[in-house]
Amino acid sequence: MPNQSLQTLQNSVEQSKSDIQMGSKSFAFASAIFSRAQRESCWRLYAWCRRADDAIDNAASPEEAQIALRNLESQTTAAFRGENVTGHPWAGLKEIARRHQLPEKAALDMLRGFAFDVGVGGDAVTTESGNISIQIQDEDALLDYCYCVAGTVGLLMCPIMGVRDPEAARSAVALGSAMQLTNIARDIKEDYERGRIYLPLTWLNEHKVAAADMLTTENRRPLFEVVRSLLELAEDLYVAGEAGLRFLPWRAAWAVQVAAYIYRDIGRKVLARGPDSNYERVVVGRGRKLVLFLMATADLAKARISALARGQEKRNRNGLDIISS
Repeated sequence: MPNQSLQTLQNSVEQSKSDIQMGSKSFAFASAIFSRAQRESCWRLYAWCRRADDAIDNAASPEEAQIALRNLESQTTAAFRGENVTGHPWAGLKEIARRHQLPEKAALDMLRGFAFDVGVGGDAVTTESGNISIQIQDEDALLDYCYCVAGTVGLLMCPIMGVRDPEAARSAVALGSAMQLTNIARDIKEDYERGRIYLPLTWLNEHKVAAADMLTTENRRPLFEVVRSLLELAEDLYVAGEAGLRFLPWRAAWAVQVAAYIYRDIGRKVLARGPDSNYERVVVGRGRKLVLFLMATADLAKARISALARGQEKRNRNGLDIISS
């Protein structure tokens, strides 16, 4: 039985690795920097997030999506409480929840965010191709959604990286939310074609963009102003998020810094296309990722050396004070 259990957990690692390589090349690239144990836990967490999101996205109807959401909540609760769960990604989630004492509330909050995707509490408008759902009413709702589907990932990653400081947790939420805002800006057209708008309705109204035809040529320039506001908000959160890197061990901070640099670059590419963009999805190529990797590494090294120097200066100053007193 122990050998069988070990084999099951090893299988979950391999399946989770495959999930992240297929689902997010940016996160897969950054995760290579973690220690092996952290990397495998990160893969398992991603696998659960990916499979949960897919279960909602692939539902044939809103009713099926609601059923899928309830099943996800039940299985996730069971995994976190150490109950008998089998199969991928549940065995892996149960293992990392136990090993790292992951916060169950953060996982359930993530699933609460998926309620936006199944149409709970949203409005619908009619387009030529059918109905489209607007789930985000204003900036507060936008930030709540980003917390649920991405900020919670930061909260779940903190224990995996060995960090439990409340300030670090706040920074992790900010960074995760910034990345989600970048995702929204990158995927505007793709989401719209799937019947979803994640831009705040109040922002669209402010710029006189009608949701039903927001991707028309006439709306490109006002829509770009909405996207600019979205990415300005993201930038503020990136700054707040990176302030928390000081709480992380070097290797973990390195991985997070690389991921943040890649995502920020996606936002810059979206803005660089200008107001005449057709909102096709932008990508960061492997060569550019390597450049960003080197930039992130150099900047983090400078920050750490500067912090050490300040610490040494403070210790020397304190020593002089003691000698002179």
